[in-house]
Parts: sequence; C-alpha cells; structure tokens
Amino acid sequence: MWMILILLGDFFECKGGWWEDSLTLELTDNNYLQHIGSNKFIVLEFYAPWCHFCQHMFPEYEAVWKHFKDPQSNWKRDDLEISRANMQVNVKMGNDFQIREYPTIGIIAPFSNKIFSFFDSERTKINFINWIDKQIEEYSEKNQGINENLSDVHDGIEQPDEENHHEHTEEEEEIEHEKAVQYEFVIEDRSAEFSNKWKGEFEALRIEIEELRKYVKEQTQEILLLTSNIKSILKDQTLTNIQHFENLEKQAEELDFNIKNRNKIESTQTRFNVTHMIVFLSLGALVGIGIGVISTKMKGKKSYEKFDN
Repeated sequence: MWMILILLGDFFECKGGWWEDSLTLELTDNNYLQHIGSNKFIVLEFYAPWCHFCQHMFPEYEAVWKHFKDPQSNWKRDDLEISRANMQVNVKMGNDFQIREYPTIGIIAPFSNKIFSFFDSERTKINFINWIDKQIEEYSEKNQGINENLSDVHDGIEQPDEENHHEHTEEEEEIEHEKAVQYEFVIEDRSAEFSNKWKGEFEALRIEIEELRKYVKEQTQEILLLTSNIKSILKDQTLTNIQHFENLEKQAEELDFNIKNRNKIESTQTRFNVTHMIVFLSLGALVGIGIGVISTKMKGKKSYEKFDN
C-alpha cells in the first residue's frame, strides 16, 4: 500500500512541473548544436520529469549553477555552461549521446561534441563542484595551447544572430564557407600536433609492452621446459624406485624361502640324531649284556675246573 502512495505522490509531483523553473541552460533538439562545440565547457544533465532521483537532485544542481554562473558569485566562470536536457521530449539528443539512464551528468570540452567525462559520485553540490573543477583543470593541462588557437579561429567566425537574422547573399555565404573550412583545417591541424606530442611516448610504451610480451613468452617457454625436465626426472626416479622395490620384494621372498628350508633341515637333523642315539644306546646295552654273559660263563668255567682239581 505504501508503495502505491509513493508512486502516486511522485506522479502528482511530476504533474506539478518541478523541472520547469530551472536557472540552468535548457538544451533541446533544436538548439543544442548552437551551444555544444562552442568555446566553453558544457556540463549537461540528462533528466526525465518522472525520474524521482532527478527531482531529488534538482536543488543541488541549481546550486551548482549559482556557484559558477551567478553574477554575484566569487567563483563565476565565463568558460563554462551549466545545462540540462529533458529526455522525455528531446529524443534526438538522447539518441545522439546514447543516454540509457537518468539522471546522467557529463561534461563536454570546448570545440567538441562528445562527453569526455561522466559524473559517478553522490549527487551533491560539493561533489558536483569538485568534479567540474577537476575535469576542467585536467583537460586544460592535457590540451594546453590547442583550445586557445581554436578559440581564436572560432571568434573570427561570425556566429548567427537569432534576433537580427537575415538572409545571406551568395558572396557572404562563400566567405562564411571559407571561414568554416579554415576553422575545420585548424582543428585538424592542431589535433595532429597534439597527437604528435604523445606519439613518442605511445611508441615507447608500445616497445616496452612488446619487450614485456617477449620476456613473458621466453619465461613461459623456460617454465614449460623446466616442467618437462622435472616430469622426466620424476618418471625415471619413480621407475627406479619401483624396480628397487621389486628387487627388495624378491630378496624378501628368497630369504623367507631359505628360512623355511633351514627349519626343515634342522628338524630332520634333530630327528636323525635322536634315532641314532637310541640305536647306539641299544647296541651298547646289548654289547654290555653279551660281555657280561661271556664274563659270567668264563668265571663259572674257571670255578668248575678248580673244583675238579
């Protein structure tokens, strides 16, 4: 139920036209090409009237305009425009900049029609101001000298006067065409100069990356070779250990066999010795008895002869 109330509240707030009383520059499909590509930085918010986050951000973004564009502000900048565009009615702009979510805030450089940085932090006045100052400072340092020359050429081209607009003669159109060609030539020339400025560094970086790639490839080959050698050594060592284990197993079997045979022999010898002992004792006893009988007979015979005498 509370979700329905929130959605209804957002709907009625949207119907109230909260986005209509803005101090910022309102860009549309009909006028954005007159401002984008000029000699100023363009901070541009893409919003939709039904977007709750856009409405929540509205006072913060208005405060940014007051900071940079209010005549009474100590931080007023003439090289900057704070603008916005309603994506619900300006479909062409949304398609040109490929906007898919709201709000989207980007900044466009002078003499350019592309966004070079998008805002991606918490949407507060302080964060907006810090982001804008940082982007302008970094861009100006990287493109120092280029924008000044482009600005001189741009100022030399007569800009259209919407209030006092009149049809140009053929001669005036030729002059304007020559100035436009000159302007485009300077842009191309300065862009080439800017590119050459970094060409050496890019080439050095490319060489360094190529050397790194070769080094990684060599190291990878060495690692693969080392791995193959280790694998071969382990295989040989494993086979040696297996053979050694088999030999030990055979020796253990032979030792066990010898121990069993020795026990059998010793058992047989023990039985043999006992038998012989009994035989010898028996023979000794018989011999002793025989000797005793003979000795008794001889004594009896001697006694008989003595009696006869």
